[in-house]
Amino acid sequence: MLGHDAPIRDCANIQQDVATGKRELAAIEPSIARLPLYDQQATIKLDTTELTVPAAVTKMIQIINKASDLN
Repeated sequence: MLGHDAPIRDCANIQQDVATGKRELAAIEPSIARLPLYDQQATIKLDTTELTVPAAVTKMIQIINKASDLN
């Protein structure tokens, strides 16, 4: 599950995105304020911060297969 500290870990990336014009600084605070709303949704969340793309795909497939087994 993605924790609310994720934006803090990614602060350097956000700052770089602002510097290169990929993000507007004014949009960051409202985005962070909306993070708690995602926890309220009945969805599966996967923290991919430390995962490679192949590892993330493998985890997603495992989650999908597990959900399929429940149906």
